[in-house]
Amino acid sequence: NTDCLTETHRIEMHGDQASSSSGGRKGRLDHNVLAYYRETLRNLDEMRSPSWGNPDDYEQLLSTAFDSLAREGRQLAQNQTGSRLAESLINLADWPRLARLLNNFAANWPAVVGDRFAHRVLQTAIRRYLTLRLEGRGEADAAGSADDDGAVDGEPLSVESDPSRLWGTFAAHMRLHYPEYLEHPYACHTLRSYLLLIGGVLVSANPTAPSGSSFNKHDSYDPSSSVLVDPPLEFDGISLTEELDGLCSRFLENKHVLSLIDSEVTGPFLQVLMLVLKLRLPKRFRKFIKHLNKASGLLDATCEIEALGEKYSVPSLLCSSTGCYFLEQLVSLLSPKQLRKFASAHIAGKEAALALHPSANFVLQRLATADPPPGDWLAKLVASAVGDSPCAGWLSEAMRQPPGRQQQLLVVLARQCRAAQPLPQDEARRLQAQLMRKFDSIAASSCKSADSSSALFDTVAAVGAGADGGVGVAGGQLLEELLRFADTKLLCTSLMHSQPLRLALLCRCPRGNRVFEACLSSSTVPADIKLGLCDRLLDNLAELSCDKHGSRVLDAFWAVGDHRLRERVARQLAAGGRAALERLRLDRFGRFACQKFAPELLAARPGDWKRLQQRLDEAQKQKQKQQDQPKRPREDVTAAEAEDSQQPKSKKRHKMWPNKQKKPPAKSQ
Repeated sequence: NTDCLTETHRIEMHGDQASSSSGGRKGRLDHNVLAYYRETLRNLDEMRSPSWGNPDDYEQLLSTAFDSLAREGRQLAQNQTGSRLAESLINLADWPRLARLLNNFAANWPAVVGDRFAHRVLQTAIRRYLTLRLEGRGEADAAGSADDDGAVDGEPLSVESDPSRLWGTFAAHMRLHYPEYLEHPYACHTLRSYLLLIGGVLVSANPTAPSGSSFNKHDSYDPSSSVLVDPPLEFDGISLTEELDGLCSRFLENKHVLSLIDSEVTGPFLQVLMLVLKLRLPKRFRKFIKHLNKASGLLDATCEIEALGEKYSVPSLLCSSTGCYFLEQLVSLLSPKQLRKFASAHIAGKEAALALHPSANFVLQRLATADPPPGDWLAKLVASAVGDSPCAGWLSEAMRQPPGRQQQLLVVLARQCRAAQPLPQDEARRLQAQLMRKFDSIAASSCKSADSSSALFDTVAAVGAGADGGVGVAGGQLLEELLRFADTKLLCTSLMHSQPLRLALLCRCPRGNRVFEACLSSSTVPADIKLGLCDRLLDNLAELSCDKHGSRVLDAFWAVGDHRLRERVARQLAAGGRAALERLRLDRFGRFACQKFAPELLAARPGDWKRLQQRLDEAQKQKQKQQDQPKRPREDVTAAEAEDSQQPKSKKRHKMWPNKQKKPPAKSQ
């Protein structure tokens, strides 16, 4: 409808405080507004497909949509549904289009920064701008838009075209209202994005984004996945060094620094501030941490916690539900020397109590994944988990607890022992053997039946399963890591003693099938164990191939590359007869098993089946080799190759009928 592209949509119950009033909390819009933007996004998705005839339609429709956003972007962003539609459009925008929306926001920054839904749209716009600058399109698009606006050489760019001026108005507003925004439930998130903008830091994810009504954090900002956008954006009259120094001094001058760190609102802001300082100004970061510890006594305040019948005195910030996230972020930014000092002063000798604590557990996970780990920290953590007797150590206590962070620490510990990157190979094998023996002793002591052959596999699988039984999330991940240890004899023996019906049920489990995939793809599991596992599942292979999760196990059997395994599976699938193969071929999951294992071909022509498997293996190796090869850098491409790549490719004729005039033979009766 062409009328919808030009008309100004009617906005109801909107104003500066629309989303804070009881009637406008949902940001009510006319129904035609949301319908128009939904239809626009759907049409844009269709126009991006190669089958679309005219590529100019995409640019024209996108420009028309941002023409509407230039008029009503703020009102749309304040709507719950409209804000998500606006975010989808922002992710498709270049800088000139994005600037038009931001100019609409600039008319009333408080209505956007502190709004329940609009602040997310603004954060998406900041992230989009940093992405464009990282791709080298931010300055080029700004210069191009200036030329389109008729700018003359030597004259300043317009606010719409110049990123520094447009973002400068935003930065000036954030600096002016910093104290009130710092503790605002919605503006605090925008304040963190403002820090990333002035620092030119693009993070892979935003773990401190709001989830529900309170601060719900699952991970800290990871410095290894953060990218610097160089050079950082320069604002009019604003220096990056002076701005960061001013923010640091404001924190240090506050008398209640610990309460700010422990707050659900201000604590994450301090995490972002440390990240930007570490990446942009490393010397000031070290100075800030030193003054912060001196001014607040960061880890001086202690509290007592009890674990395994003993009481431990630990820093109170470690046991705080929000302060532990600050320490986790701090640990990820410290140097190896500082890490060793921190671990020896506050963690050593208290591993059991901290591992079983739901908050301090995060800091231990971060220490375990540090590269390199502080000293012999990994060996000490394994020793505290294993203990000196079957009932000692925090590992057995963590396995008995309900699903939570304690089980996740077990997974991290097993993964680090398996990776063996920072450890010598002999040391890694020793730690792996300690963990495996501990799991085996716990399984033997908890087994109630006389036959404890399969107790190890069943006990580990039940970790974190809850009351419903089956394979728990942590249990499945633990088995995947244990099956990649250097010595898997105990676990493989327990797996082979499990009942075939139980194994078939685990294959249909969304977490259990991944355990069998890890077993079949592991290089430390013997080939005889893989063949024996196939024999125990032979009677259920046809049912598993038609199951959503069980079909992944058959894919794993084929991916092993052992022709004995493939032949056994193919013969079992062909044993059901023609009717069973027809059902398998028509099933949405079973048809893939027919394509890979080719049971009909094996039954009719075994020689051709073997040659087919060899060709499939060669094609798979060639594909893997091409994926492993690094791509040629763009500078190595010659001018002749570039010219050939731009030439239009001629259509290939059908091999059966190379001559157009020759007709295909008529089908016989």
